[in-house]
Amino acid sequence: FCATLQSINQAQLDMISSLNATVCDPLKNFVSYDFLEMQQVRKKVINTQSEYDSTKGKIDSALQGKKRIGSSKTKPADPTQIAQYERELEKLKKEQQENQVNLSHVLDQTHQKKETKLLKAMFDMVNIQHDYHEKSMFLLDNLKPKIECLESQIQESSKGIDCTKEGHLLVKSTAAMQGGWQKHWFVLKDGYLFSYKSKKDASAADQPLNIMFCTTRTPSVIPGKPSGCMFEIVTPDKKKPLLLQAETEAEKTAWLDSIQDEIEKQLNQNEPAVAITENDSLPFKILQQVDGNRFCADCSAPNPDWASINLG
Repeated sequence: FCATLQSINQAQLDMISSLNATVCDPLKNFVSYDFLEMQQVRKKVINTQSEYDSTKGKIDSALQGKKRIGSSKTKPADPTQIAQYERELEKLKKEQQENQVNLSHVLDQTHQKKETKLLKAMFDMVNIQHDYHEKSMFLLDNLKPKIECLESQIQESSKGIDCTKEGHLLVKSTAAMQGGWQKHWFVLKDGYLFSYKSKKDASAADQPLNIMFCTTRTPSVIPGKPSGCMFEIVTPDKKKPLLLQAETEAEKTAWLDSIQDEIEKQLNQNEPAVAITENDSLPFKILQQVDGNRFCADCSAPNPDWASINLG
């Protein structure tokens, strides 16, 4: 069992290593280098455009001429300087066109690489995960017979465990001053339901209920009022049913199932009923004369000859 889990864990580590080498690292390189090249080419285009605008501004300023000191007349433009600016401007214009063509080419290449590399990375990722899950399922399938054997052993060994259920439940208080819900810790053990004020408190908050003489039921739903996760325990020791509330519907079902299983367990531990003799015939006939006892309370069959201890 441990060897199989170790093999599955190793397969998971191998999957992570393969994902890093086949998927993560290539994508990191793509972002680090291919995108970096695109940024550098774009920066050249921006710088060339800035130089072009600056040179064009110098030509415009030179054509306007400069004012002479102490005079309202302007100094005529220098043709040699203007010719030099125009040559620089033509050079920058040509360089800018080349940079824009290069940028367009790099963008197209980056777009193609992005599509192919992303698709390949997704394919490799799915393929690696498929291999891991396939290998894990193969190992678990080989382990399944041992798991089923272990489960049967656990079920067999758990039959001797007395405590079948424990946990917190809310109890509806009957005291006039309280009238609300109180949280108690309940333990179903040895055929009795014990109630404690808290999990750490060893003193019972109430007398334990003999579960063999109890039955459970769900209270009737009142229109307009939420029923929550409530259930009742009916016992001859109390005039009113014990109203309890679980935190969730699943917890409520678990408590009802555990109590019913414990009732059946306690009833099955008793000696089978003895046959009615002539001395017992008179009480039996008296019971038959009571209203309602001529028919089975469960299936309505006539003339029932047995009764349930906790149901009647």
